Amino acid sequence: MFITISNPIVKDVIIKSNSIQSTKKDNEVHGIGLYSVKQVLKNTMEI
Repeated sequence: MFITISNPIVKDVIIKSNSIQSTKKDNEVHGIGLYSVKQVLKNTMEI
């Protein structure tokens, strides 16, 4: 199975505690999508 996720940005990607961090001002409500994808994959296959 191959899954490709794309969300191009111009800025550098910030990774903290093995998670991609949002650069948006209200970052507490952003970045949930990647977490959700990771949880689905974790429950369906080894990652």
